[in-house]
This record gives sequence, C-alpha cells and structure tokens, in this order.
Amino acid sequence: MHISSGCYIGVDIGGTWVRVVLANREKVLIEVTQQTRKRGTERAVSEQLKQLIRTAFSKADAVTSGLRGIGISSCGPFKEMASLEDTPNICDEVNGWRIIPIIEPLREAFGEEIRYRLENDAKAAALAENLFGAAVGESNCVYMTISTGVGGGFIVDGVLCEGKNGNAAHVGHQIIVPDGPQCGCGQRGCLEAMVSGKSIARRARERLEEVSARKSAMLALSNGDLKALTSKEVFDAARLGDPLATEIIDETVKYLGIGIINIINATDTKVVVLGGGVMRSSDLILMPLMRYVEERSFTAISRGTEIRLSKLGSSVGTIAGLSLVMPNDWIQEWLTTKPWEKAFPVEHL
Repeated sequence: MHISSGCYIGVDIGGTWVRVVLANREKVLIEVTQQTRKRGTERAVSEQLKQLIRTAFSKADAVTSGLRGIGISSCGPFKEMASLEDTPNICDEVNGWRIIPIIEPLREAFGEEIRYRLENDAKAAALAENLFGAAVGESNCVYMTISTGVGGGFIVDGVLCEGKNGNAAHVGHQIIVPDGPQCGCGQRGCLEAMVSGKSIARRARERLEEVSARKSAMLALSNGDLKALTSKEVFDAARLGDPLATEIIDETVKYLGIGIINIINATDTKVVVLGGGVMRSSDLILMPLMRYVEERSFTAISRGTEIRLSKLGSSVGTIAGLSLVMPNDWIQEWLTTKPWEKAFPVEHL
C-alpha cells in the first residue's frame, strides 16, 4: 500500500556519515545511511542526498508527491543558510571544495512548494533535545556534540541562538590551548582539536610513537597498527586499566571541562546536554567531567547548572532534521508517542 501524503524527511550530514529518515505523523518509516561522499564535484553531497531520499521513499513504499518538507541538520559553517562553506570535516579533505550547495539542488529535484531548512547539526540537536529529549521544558539549555568534530547549540530564554550568519555556538572552535595542535578550521588549540574522537586517537598515536609506550594495550587492541588506532581502542584500553590510555582520557576530561566552564560562564545555562560518538564512553567521562566542572567553575554562575547525557542518542541528528520542518501539532503528538523510539528499518548503503 502506497503512502501518498504527509511525509517529512530529516537529514543528518556529518563528516563521516549521511543519514536520512522518512517519517509521517505516526512513525519513522525508514532510515537510510551511507558514508559521506567526499569525491567528485561540489555537488557530490547534494547528489548523494537526492539519491538517499529517493531510496528512502522506495524502501518505504511511499511516493515523493506526499513530501511536505526536508529538514537538514549538518556540520557547518554555512553560506546564506543554503550551502556548506569551508566546512572542516568535509571541505578541507577533498578537491579544494569551499562551497557545497545543498538547498538549491534539492529544490531542483523535489520542487519549490515544500519547506526546506538547513541548520547547523548541533544547533538543530539543541532544538531536538529541547523538544523531545534531555532538556524538555528548559528555556535555557546548551547542547554539545563531541564526535568527529565538536559543535554546539544554545537556547537562551526559549530562543535558538542563530547569530548574524546563522553560525552561533561554534563551541568547538574556542581556543583551549594557545599554540596547541592545528585544527581543521585553521586555528590552533581549539576544543575540537583537543577532545574530538580524531583528537583522542591522534594524541594516542603520538604517545605510542615513543619507544617507552610500545607495550600499551592500545597497540594490542589495534593489532599493532598505529594507523588503525581510533578513539574506541583508547577507551577500551582505559577500561583495561592501561595507564597511558587513562592519561589521555584524563586530559580529554580536563580540556572538555574547560570548554564547558567557558560556555556556562557565557550563557548562564540551566542544562548542558552532551551527545556524539565520544559520549558513548560516558562511563569513563561523565562523572570525572562533572567533578572537574564543579571544582573549577565560578560557583555564583554555575550553581544549579546540570550536565546531562543526550536522550536521543544516535537518532539526534535525523530527529533534529525533522524537528526543523514538522508542524507544531505534530511535534506535540510526537512528544506523547515518541515514534523514534519504536523499531523501524535501517538500510546501510
């Protein structure tokens, strides 16, 4: 039976994966996932989006004539909220891309009559966590994602902060260590360069290149291949009691704590919600991080601020995309039924 009307697409564009979900009023129908395309022309990503959207409709036995809106949550920054511009985890890795058009190619493919909205992934996630997740009902909250990159979104007095070009809350590019490691944005010592998954793995590889560290469990877990080492092996080794891995995690907690204290001082927020791939290892991070922030923050400002884990988990990006374009009455129903928590097909392409 064809699903013919009342569908929305939520998109999550990351430095590693692109995820697309198709949903109607009752449920999420399907998710399709593919590694982010980083070869070809500047339209490679938008061509990938069009393909994934059409695949989602086909797999869900739905027709695109019922499409009402496409909400895109993406790593940024952006140009005129329609294209990606100098996006570190995509543009700098391939072919000298600077501008990646997103909205215009989708309009060409799916028509002018539906609603389109492109938003920074972490800002959209802040909205999604405020509507559906760990910060429901909070008029002042911050969302931070710690993953391939580090991003953020601020809701202050109930309003999602946009900034002059829609690029507010790029918390990953606050400088934590002056003259520290090079960041993808061109600066040195940014929070992203110190606590992202890539940074954790890089610092581990640098330490393991020292002869004295060659017995670390991290090396064994990566089968002796330094190039294959990821943050996962660092966290796994720390759970085994590896001293070097534990040292790297302790450093990560310190740098992340400094960044969060800066954000609390700047926003006077009630809640800081943490998500992203690195926070899957919250068993090693969350409690020491909370202690670090409590012990070193300006108590008069930080008193009453809570640090919470994301409730939307790996679905936050696509749910964030949907939340950008869904009608308010749908959102109210979704608050009650939580259709994203129910099982739905996932296609990895």
